[in-house]
Amino acid sequence: MKSFRQLVLVLAAAVLAVGLAAAADPASEVVAKVGDKTITRAQLNQEAASALAKVRQQEYDILSQYLDQMVDDLLLEDLAKKEGKTVEQIIDERIEKKVSMPTDEQVQKFYNENPRLVQGQPLDQVKPRIIQQLQQQEKQKLYVDLVDSLTKGTTVVTMLDPPRAVVPVDDDPMRGPKDAPVQIVMFSDYECPFCTKVEETMVQVRAKYGDQVVLVFRDFPLSFHKNAQKAAEAAGCASEQGKFWEYHDKLFANQRALAPANLDQYATETGLDMTKFKACLDSGQRAPEVAADMKSGQSLGVTGTPAAFVNGRFVNGAQPLDAFAKIIDDELARAKNKPAAAATKK
Repeated sequence: MKSFRQLVLVLAAAVLAVGLAAAADPASEVVAKVGDKTITRAQLNQEAASALAKVRQQEYDILSQYLDQMVDDLLLEDLAKKEGKTVEQIIDERIEKKVSMPTDEQVQKFYNENPRLVQGQPLDQVKPRIIQQLQQQEKQKLYVDLVDSLTKGTTVVTMLDPPRAVVPVDDDPMRGPKDAPVQIVMFSDYECPFCTKVEETMVQVRAKYGDQVVLVFRDFPLSFHKNAQKAAEAAGCASEQGKFWEYHDKLFANQRALAPANLDQYATETGLDMTKFKACLDSGQRAPEVAADMKSGQSLGVTGTPAAFVNGRFVNGAQPLDAFAKIIDDELARAKNKPAAAATKK
């Protein structure tokens, strides 16, 4: 029989082992109990994934703004030291004193082009504010031009990394080389009109960046799109015959006609073996793959489509080429260990 002391040591070791196991796997930590049911940290994180992603992006945006300002301050301090002046003197000489008085034509143009800002007030009444606004815009431009000129003459490297999600990719369809420096994983819905817009943007991305980008497609059919699920399965069946992208393009080109009969028609037009295609689609054998994509997206905080991850950086909605290009250019600069700040400066 074990002594009381031995029993205490055994219990302590057991408690320690449980603690170490929890520390090794924080995702399994129980954060709530309801009767005989539990909620783990992993479940909580998945439920809050979308909100947490927004908070992390907001934190990064704030830190980036402050970091940019700190970099600017150092560049201006170096310039002031070289010229034997203060930063205030530099700003006064190169910005404040160079700001001109807007012409009447410029004021009138601003008044005409900004009806929401003037709110129907007479020009004479809002003219002082318009002049102030135009001069502030000129000051900002002079400031940016000054800092950009200083950046070109100095090595500026920022190492603040943006928030990134780990986006698993297995046998999902790809366009572009697998080892491309930039990977775009797109969660999409064939019946979503915004997804069609981002498809057009992806054509522009591929034209602009070529083999520097690989596009990965993942399914995320929304429940209120009645034909999206079967369309996704049909594309998977086409993939089994090596013609995913041809069929994928056909679906997006005809997204208002995705009834079962249409899916067969597009398969014929794509040159698929119809016996194999129908057997695949009718059996529902691709449904688990679509469900796996959905689950993966949900775990990353995806709640709607389109949703993209550029090297793990979340891009929500049908953003234009410029929005994607800004991130892609930054990622390429980081990959080449070039000054990312200079590449995307203001």
